[in-house]
Amino acid sequence: MSMTITLPDHIQSWIDRQVAEGRYDTTDAVIANAVEQAMGGYRWEEDEDLLEAIAQADRGEVFEWTPQLRADIRRQSEENLKRGHVVSDDIKY
Repeated sequence: MSMTITLPDHIQSWIDRQVAEGRYDTTDAVIANAVEQAMGGYRWEEDEDLLEAIAQADRGEVFEWTPQLRADIRRQSEENLKRGHVVSDDIKY
């Protein structure tokens, strides 16, 4: 099924960044994820982990999500896996 939508510029920019930074493969995947969360009744304002992450970002406690940082995380997870440490699926894929 195909659908055409018009989004405000700030939303389109955010979606484009999600794809450019490798968080999603396509713009369709970003939108589908957002709709699925809305359908599930997800309430971000009750998500303690998310609220803490937002607070950390507000305090400037962030790392720029660069290709080098991603490579470093992957390399470290591979080393940890070789040592027998459990590596989260979030890191593996």
